Amino acid sequence: MLDGNDLKSIRKNAGISQTEMAKKLDCDRKTVINYEQGVCEPKTSQLFQWLSVCKIDLKPLAAQLQNIKNSVFVIFAIAYLSSEFMMSLYISLLVLLLTFGVIRKNIVIATSTSILLFMNLIEYYTFLFLMDFLSSLDNKTPWHSSLIFIAQAVISFSIIFLLMYQNSIVRLPLFKPWYHNRGNNSLLIVTHAYFTITSLITALEYVLHRVYSFKNLAFLYNNYENFIYAGWAVIMATLLSMVTNDLNKQP
Repeated sequence: MLDGNDLKSIRKNAGISQTEMAKKLDCDRKTVINYEQGVCEPKTSQLFQWLSVCKIDLKPLAAQLQNIKNSVFVIFAIAYLSSEFMMSLYISLLVLLLTFGVIRKNIVIATSTSILLFMNLIEYYTFLFLMDFLSSLDNKTPWHSSLIFIAQAVISFSIIFLLMYQNSIVRLPLFKPWYHNRGNNSLLIVTHAYFTITSLITALEYVLHRVYSFKNLAFLYNNYENFIYAGWAVIMATLLSMVTNDLNKQP
């Protein structure tokens, strides 16, 4: 969008003085100066009047504003739907992959998806518990709210240990017929290490932003769900790669 310097340049290029512009906008010269110095911003109607007085074609600007409006609408629509939709999609895919792993007797896919499903269930009920707990507090602080991110970090860290212990599970006699389908789950471990670090940094960032007024420190917090979705995408890609390798094996 246009800032004060842009407004000043447009006015000067049109050969219009600050006093003349003030008359056109039905305001005083000091207001025009404030607009050009960035002290305050003109209303939308005044901005369009400014551009019209300077004989600027408003059609491209109007189209740009409409595109921004449409983009914002789409982003907010996705953000509104994504939380439930993405979780449902993620869980549904895990269930399908678990079914595939059992049918194909692929121990890595079966145990990996079982661990992820079980821990996501724990994470869900932990989230509900913490939300009830936080809502019951009379003097809730940012430190209390950060517990949600800390809990997610702990759960992700627990998944790392379970995935590492998975190698011991596959050696049990029960799964001896499945040995030929053993594989590598290292990327799943790395992804949950990413979840752990992201959640811990987000908790710290949230406290610093809310308690100590670090105004510019809210990037992870504002985009936390997107970081989680990116991790889920890596997990799905890893598991689907395991599926592809399994299907490509010679019978």
